[in-house]
Parts: sequence; structure tokens; C-alpha cells
Amino acid sequence: MQGVLLLCIIFFGNSEPYITNISGDKNQVNLAANNAVLHTVQNNSPDIQELERILSNLTQRIPPNISDTEKEKITDSIDVIRTEAQKAQPKKNVLKTALSVLQAIKGSAEFVANVATFCDFIHNLL
Repeated sequence: MQGVLLLCIIFFGNSEPYITNISGDKNQVNLAANNAVLHTVQNNSPDIQELERILSNLTQRIPPNISDTEKEKITDSIDVIRTEAQKAQPKKNVLKTALSVLQAIKGSAEFVANVATFCDFIHNLL
């Protein structure tokens, strides 16, 4: 997933410009003037298809040279993440715990890279 960088320059009347940088790919900026009121809703739920693709890659790249116990930890963590991430209100602590299990596994470079990709993806839920 690739981030987006947006530079906003906003002028209010004759005043100096207000400049801000917003980075990320699911940000929202709302401005109001002259006693206006804004009511906004932003839904940053995960892209379930992307989540499935990443979790599939993780599953396919489970290192063959690790113990059966470690393999079971990986598959259990993936199952927990898959289930929890699809809930309307995912429990952050459950996701963090499952993620820390994956990060603790010492495996192939491909597996570690896929865990890092997953960390970037799941960051919006944490």
C-alpha cells in the first residue's frame, strides 16, 4: 500500500496563507469559516480483499524450517487477525497481540517482508 502526500495551502481573507502537510492514505481535512458547522463521518475500514491477499501471502511463506509449534502460532495469529479485522469494532489489543506473535517469528526474508507489509496495512486499525 502506498501513502499519499498532500500539501494544502489555504487562504483566509487577506491573512497570510496557512500551510500544512498531511500524509497517509486515509486522511480527511475539514474546514469551516464564518461560524459554519461541519458534521463529518469517515470510515477507514480495511479493504477486506487486500487483507485476504496479504494474509494469503503470509500463509504461503511460512518458513519450512521452523518448528510445528511456531507454524501453529503463525496460523492461529493469522486466523485471529482475519476474524478480528472484519468486525465493525475490532479489538486493538487482540490485533496487537496477534501481530506481535508474527513479528517474533524468525523466518525467511520473504516471510519477514510480508509481516512488515501486513504491519503497514493493519496500522489503520490500531
